[in-house]
Amino acid sequence: MRNSSKRSTDLIAVERDHRGHRHHRARQASQKSDCKPIFLYDEASNELETPMLLQPQTIALLFTVILLAVTAYFLLGSVPLLTLKHDNPMDSRFIRSFYLTYFRIAFCAAVVTALSYGFAGKPLFALGATAIGLLTLLLRHRLISKMDQLNEKIRANDTAAMAAFHKTHKSAIVINLVQLLAILYSLGSF
Repeated sequence: MRNSSKRSTDLIAVERDHRGHRHHRARQASQKSDCKPIFLYDEASNELETPMLLQPQTIALLFTVILLAVTAYFLLGSVPLLTLKHDNPMDSRFIRSFYLTYFRIAFCAAVVTALSYGFAGKPLFALGATAIGLLTLLLRHRLISKMDQLNEKIRANDTAAMAAFHKTHKSAIVINLVQLLAILYSLGSF
């Protein structure tokens, strides 16, 4: 068994020179060469080294972090909007467009995250990301239609509609927080 500190010199590069001839030589990873490496193999185990490609697990982690960033960004962006009184139709239109943007981006991120978990061999987490995507679609349909109905009443200066809009906004934030916690939990699997 070889020492892991000598790992970089244990690699044999099979290279082609400018004439297409193969050359086998030991080289360190930081050493430059005129020849282009075709593949690397470990001399001790006679196994090919995989090139620097992203593994499915790493891709799943990447998309989970993207989903986390999207969810956290919109969660943190929606909390200050609670300070609005929702008495102005412009406030409700802005919040509606804010959530529409969030639902679109979160759905796309959830779908790609679910697919990446599937390729990484984590079916339960793929189901969880799929559930987030489906919940996003459901919320988009219900929340936006409710905001539209309340916006009409807000234009008529209905104070009950203003309170209902504020309550709807709070419930969207709570649901977003639960999604964020689920995503954080999934990161614990890596």
